This record gives sequence, structure tokens and C-alpha cells, in this order.
Amino acid sequence: MDRETIIIWIKRVLAVITIAMWLFVIVNISQIGGDFNQQMMYCMASTMAIFGLLTGAFKLLERFEVSNS
Repeated sequence: MDRETIIIWIKRVLAVITIAMWLFVIVNISQIGGDFNQQMMYCMASTMAIFGLLTGAFKLLERFEVSNS
């Protein structure tokens, strides 16, 4: 396998893991109870944090891909 294929597969695996983790967190938040306004803050914060980390990982992989071309 060449380097580009490995980086593409790493991105795919990271995306699947991130979406699974996000779904797990959202389901757990929804089971806490309370009204929507209480849950909304946790849902928004966890979504921003999880997908922010995914974006950072993608940017690092893209930088690694460009620097080693």
C-alpha cells in the first residue's frame, strides 16, 4: 500500500469512530432526563468538541500527507 491509501483509510476509520462516539454521547445525554433546554447545552458542547477533534486530526493528516509528498 502506498502512503496516500493508508492516510485515506486512517481518515475513514477516524470518521467512523468519531461518529460512533458522538452517537454514544448523544444517546447518553438524552437518557439523563430533564427538558430539552438542559440537554441542549451538553449536546452542543459535545458535538463541537468531538467534531473539532476530528477536524484537527484530519488537518494533521493532510499536513503530513503534503509534507511527505
